[in-house]
Amino acid sequence: MILQIKNFQNIMTRYCRFNGFFEEELRSETIAPEKLDFKNRSLENLFFLLQSICHTPTTIFLNEPPDPNWIRFWERRGIRFCKFQFLKRNSNKKLQSLPIDPIRSWEEWGSISDLKDSGEILYSHEKAELSKRLNSKILLARWKSEWGFQDIHAKILEKPSYLSALIPELLSDKIVLKPEFSFSGRHKILKFSSIASENWDELDSKKVFSWFPCVAEPWVPRTYDFSGLYDFSQGVPTFCGSTIQICDEKGKYNGAYLPSEKESELLFSLLEPVVKELSKSFSPEYEGPVSLDGFEFYSQNTKKIQRISETNYRWSMGRILLELSKSPILKERRKEFDRNLSILPLQLKETIPEYSEWISNWGQARGIEILPLTPDRFASGKPYGISWILLSFLENSQETMQRRIETFYYEWRKRILH
Repeated sequence: MILQIKNFQNIMTRYCRFNGFFEEELRSETIAPEKLDFKNRSLENLFFLLQSICHTPTTIFLNEPPDPNWIRFWERRGIRFCKFQFLKRNSNKKLQSLPIDPIRSWEEWGSISDLKDSGEILYSHEKAELSKRLNSKILLARWKSEWGFQDIHAKILEKPSYLSALIPELLSDKIVLKPEFSFSGRHKILKFSSIASENWDELDSKKVFSWFPCVAEPWVPRTYDFSGLYDFSQGVPTFCGSTIQICDEKGKYNGAYLPSEKESELLFSLLEPVVKELSKSFSPEYEGPVSLDGFEFYSQNTKKIQRISETNYRWSMGRILLELSKSPILKERRKEFDRNLSILPLQLKETIPEYSEWISNWGQARGIEILPLTPDRFASGKPYGISWILLSFLENSQETMQRRIETFYYEWRKRILH
């Protein structure tokens, strides 16, 4: 029977779609909102590259052809790109490709749709309901409170008028509002002084009401952010690794890097009791990648840990970094490539001729290995504005990884973005 299953899996065509704005799809109950089309295109090449490195027998859906110079850069380094098919919007504005193999498997960045034999991608109420339950910050907050994993006091707010009641409850100068479905770092920070001065009952702003319902927490000064990376299957978690997240002063995500083995072991032991209960009681039916985000912070001059701030039942940038670090192709290039390794967004003012080779050479001249995970431009030739890179420092240093990345960004702004 096991052999029959394996043989069946071998003849199935594996199809993949990058829906990087999965949370917006959940919130709007719409597949690939048109307003986010171009933002999604700028990142889909990253998922295309990952699948090509880790799962070559895959057909991935793309919205436009990748930059030929970027393709050649990776092919010269031994990457054999997987097959791809283009997606277009049909007369009903649904995503549609050419007819596909009826014997197939279907995977997305975040699970929300079904792939039909016709090649049409349709919203799946069943998958969406499960994904909504698993990725709801409100349900997670209730679960943490019930099981004793709420390391920071949190309140669930249904509407803006409830904000005023928080002032005596949350002992902080600021609070953070986390909408039920939102990208990591896409939250709202409010000062209590502004809350007290507003008449929230009379507000009629779509932007304000888009934050609700939400989870409200006191805003605390963070020391560092981390992410535990797992595979869940039948209520059992498997620890894959961890990353240290790079976030700005407002908590916005700006990349990640791999921790030392000692740091990763510490995070594993810290998260183990949480993740065991989470997989068993919160998401026993889920199978796939999961990331648990948390952070270290100071409260009343005492260092504390928020073990689980958010959960992501989907792929994540940290998971991509981890998978790339284990790739045999990259390790063959440099045995120490998985050390000092980070995934970073690189701001660009305009397109750069032969960008992929150029950025690699620019890094080499400074003792840095830089690999372009995305091109710098759309198929039209217009710039993305941001390119994602894989970065590794080739020389040892006494400086922290965080400090070295800050220095790299300073050098980039000074020499390229001036």
